[in-house]
Amino acid sequence: MRAVLWHQGETDNVLNTSAGEYAAKLRSLIDFSRAHTGGKNIAWVIARVSLQQSTTVQSVIDGQNAVINPGGNIFGGPFTDGIQNPRPDGVHFQGEGHRQHAQSWFEALLNNGFFDSSQPQLPPPPPAIAVVCNSANSLTFNVQGGFSAHGWADAQGNPVNSSASITGSSGSTFWPRVTDGTGNTLLAQPVGVPASTLPAPPGITAEGPTTVCVGASARLASNGRFDDLWSNGAVSRSITPNQPGNYTVKTRGGYGCYSEASQPVAVGNFPAPPPAPQITASGPTTFCPENNVTLTASEGLNYEWSTGSKSRTVSVNQAGLFSVKIIDANGCSSVHSSPTEVKLFSTPAAPIITASGKTTFCEGGDVSLTASTALVYQWSNGATTPSVNTRASGRFTLTIKDANGCVSPTSAETAVLVNALPPKPSITPDGSTTVCDGTTVRLTAANPPALPATFLWNSGARTRDVPVTRTGTFRLTITDANGCTAKDSSDALVVTVNPNPAKPSIVAAGPTTFCADKSVVLTATPEAAYRWSNGATAAAIVTNTTGRFTVRVLNQYNCISVSSDEVTTRSNPLPAAPRISAGGVTEFCQGDSVRLFSDSFLETGWNLTADRTKCTQAVKTGNFFATVTDANGCVSPPSNSIFVDARPLPSTPVIERVGAYTVEATGNVAGDDYNWQLGGQPISFRTQAIKVVSEGEYTVRTRLEYQVSAPVNRLVCFSKPSPGFKFTFEPGDSGLSVYPNPSQGQVTIETK
Repeated sequence: MRAVLWHQGETDNVLNTSAGEYAAKLRSLIDFSRAHTGGKNIAWVIARVSLQQSTTVQSVIDGQNAVINPGGNIFGGPFTDGIQNPRPDGVHFQGEGHRQHAQSWFEALLNNGFFDSSQPQLPPPPPAIAVVCNSANSLTFNVQGGFSAHGWADAQGNPVNSSASITGSSGSTFWPRVTDGTGNTLLAQPVGVPASTLPAPPGITAEGPTTVCVGASARLASNGRFDDLWSNGAVSRSITPNQPGNYTVKTRGGYGCYSEASQPVAVGNFPAPPPAPQITASGPTTFCPENNVTLTASEGLNYEWSTGSKSRTVSVNQAGLFSVKIIDANGCSSVHSSPTEVKLFSTPAAPIITASGKTTFCEGGDVSLTASTALVYQWSNGATTPSVNTRASGRFTLTIKDANGCVSPTSAETAVLVNALPPKPSITPDGSTTVCDGTTVRLTAANPPALPATFLWNSGARTRDVPVTRTGTFRLTITDANGCTAKDSSDALVVTVNPNPAKPSIVAAGPTTFCADKSVVLTATPEAAYRWSNGATAAAIVTNTTGRFTVRVLNQYNCISVSSDEVTTRSNPLPAAPRISAGGVTEFCQGDSVRLFSDSFLETGWNLTADRTKCTQAVKTGNFFATVTDANGCVSPPSNSIFVDARPLPSTPVIERVGAYTVEATGNVAGDDYNWQLGGQPISFRTQAIKVVSEGEYTVRTRLEYQVSAPVNRLVCFSKPSPGFKFTFEPGDSGLSVYPNPSQGQVTIETK
């Protein structure tokens, strides 16, 4: 059962039922339905409905809503008051209204979680009915279970019995009906009595021969049921009869009635089997375990021994009771013969070999092996004495014999292993054996025996290789993993460790901080050879760069010292060359000058002056340049040069009277022309000699003119003024003068 679909509320509209009353009555109905179905949690789907004459009553809808509880298996159905309103009769759907009503239920069930959460309930099973076979064509039907009431009706529906069972004959049909404890009536399928209640007789199959040996069993099987009834009283599908006779079987049908007996199957016996055979032994039946005896049966067709053997004779080497039976042509066996007992003497215990010492030893040793006490000894090497002595490797075993002549098991094997001595060792150095102090020579045992071997050096070391740091002679003795020591130690190996030079020092021939245009000589402590950190190999090096310098020295053994203390040099860069410029023309007359300027703010030195400032006064001819000195005292390269040309002045002239009325300017450097003055005022004469026209103090300057470079092009230089020359006429001068007077023949006449 899936659910109860509840659609009711129109009458409660008329009755004006309250929400609480409606909900209480509906809950009571739901609980009653669940109680009267045996406590099944039947699902309910509640529609919201109250429409009566086109009027909806909300209290009824509220009551329906109050009952809906999906967790309690009660789900909300559709709201139907809006469908076909108004309705033809005021209450019921008609025509299209039925379709809309059905659609609303479909949508409500699809969307309210009903199919995901509802709990379907299975109906109670129909009553079970048992059948009892009374006799041929008569059955009794019995209703199973504890029902409160029963009833049976015939094929026409007429009640015929009110008990739990009813009996009928062929052709009868009955309809059972029962009432459970909650008053629910349950109907079962009708039952009837067929025309025949007996099944067909079964068949018998012989699963093997039906004629068997006396005491053996045949096997007969029915094609009926597991509970078939056999004529010997057995109840099963098959039997294994061991007595001669005819056997039948009956099978049970669906109503529990047995069939008629099957056709009989006869079971018979073969003739009596042969008599028990006799056993004959080939020799004593008590012997040593390593021996055996042959047992032979008396004449027969086939044989089966207690050991399982099928031959007439068996060879036995185990203690025990042995019997045999004979099998005739029908496969029937005689009874077993009387048993023949075979006994074995005790086997002597396996002997124990005792060694006089270790059974593993080095070449040159031996060991004696002694057996436990016995009468006869047989060693694996062929010896028959109680003990054997060996110096060679081998595997030794032993057997003994006791007083019965029985041979013991082979003793446990005693292995003797004689290990060869290792060969004379040799020493391999990892390099030269003449080294410098501080170098380790590693001496290694060459091609030693398999580890773990033991090494013993004359220095006391016990490792395969030893580090050597001092001069010495070394020998090695080796003991292999077996504890065997070589007969001879290795040849001696001499290691010579020469001394290293003392730590050198470096002496600088000057300051180690210098300008880039300077250098310093670094000299190492005298030794045979040198290795400087910069790759140099001389005793002294010259450096003009910044760097860190160390030196190592080598002595006559070519051993190298540790590095000297580090000497650090610093090469300070030179300041940049200044740029100089002239503050005026650089071609002028002597006595003039031009100022030269440096563009550097550092201390400036000039090549042709003693000035140490950024400007200097150039007063003479020459190529002027400047250098600057920085805070480290480093002097820059020379600046650009400027050529200054101070042109010579004419010599300062001297005025001499060369005639009665003539004066002349004389000097070392002649001028191009002359500027004369009288009494400090220029006069118009321009020649070197002039005619005096009046008395007074005459002075003169000479002038030179030079062609110079543009833009000046022409330079005029004047001499200094001559000393003043005071000129006076001779007293009584008449304006004419003859000289010399007296004369030697030639005279000069000069007029004023």
